[in-house]
Amino acid sequence: MTENEKRRQMGELLLDHSEAQKNLAHLQEKAARMRDRLAGLMGCLESSHVFGVVEIHEKSTKIREWSLNTEFKDLDFDAVASLVQEIEDAQNKVDQLAERKSALGL
Repeated sequence: MTENEKRRQMGELLLDHSEAQKNLAHLQEKAARMRDRLAGLMGCLESSHVFGVVEIHEKSTKIREWSLNTEFKDLDFDAVASLVQEIEDAQNKVDQLAERKSALGL
């Protein structure tokens, strides 16, 4: 293998690794936005430990109103599951490229 081929190979590997890291960062940001959208509902559910029928009805009504008046109603749980898989795949790719970089002493 010539020096030029080695340089090209290293350059491509460095570029691939950089792009994979950026892709992972974008996916993680998307997940953070989804998490933030769910945080309000989770807080409402966590604070709903009440025992009186009237209180339960009031909490249920508040949760229903909250979910109808927020972006939560548009959240696609299949998309959430898909995003989790995308993040796992992206992390695996970053890890594999990092190992290849390490093997070449980069």
